[in-house]
Amino acid sequence: MSNKKQNTASQVRALVEKPISEMGFSLWDVAYYKEGAELILEVSVDKKGGISLDDCSDITKKIEPIID
Repeated sequence: MSNKKQNTASQVRALVEKPISEMGFSLWDVAYYKEGAELILEVSVDKKGGISLDDCSDITKKIEPIID
């Protein structure tokens, strides 16, 4: 990962870690990478008992305004 992408991932991690934790989830990883012509920002989370698609949707709604 380039330094710029690594820095972006670190900045996103710093912004979303607390809100994700407050929702009862653990932040596992933040990755920012290029796949073909697309730039992908991947936020990996978990919680005891696993997460559902609804959880993923709720997390996205919470962090999307923060990272936009």
